[in-house]
Amino acid sequence: PVYKACASFDLVNFAAKTMWGDISDGGEHTQGGSHGKTFIRDGSTLEGIPDNKYDFALGSHYLEHLLNPLKALHTMRRVLKPSGAVILVLPRKEFCFDDKRNQGSVEDMVYRFVNDVDETDMRFAHLDQVTLQSNLARDLPAKNYEYFL
Repeated sequence: PVYKACASFDLVNFAAKTMWGDISDGGEHTQGGSHGKTFIRDGSTLEGIPDNKYDFALGSHYLEHLLNPLKALHTMRRVLKPSGAVILVLPRKEFCFDDKRNQGSVEDMVYRFVNDVDETDMRFAHLDQVTLQSNLARDLPAKNYEYFL
């Protein structure tokens, strides 16, 4: 419904190759009668996306996967016009493949934000949780725990 209300909108994805297909950086897309560009960017920095460009920033099912979600929210605010809005779609944990995963703490999130932890800093990735606490019955692409190695 959001896409139909926009004359145009840009998309940002974390990788060029995903389980949903291949995406080209800077390529054009069309959805719901609207169009725009697609960018491959780190969702916590949106590097190369200009400040004060957008009327809204929509994040769907990605914030919970980031090491530094507060940085991502701060970055979303950066790319918005002064009257812009952030719209978040977040999953209900009990219906997701990582429903057995421990919840992170607010203190951890604040620490990562204050210390500018980036998405490549594996010291904060909790790989044991991402792998061993995944519900493989709900994570069909993974199939088994060796998938994560």
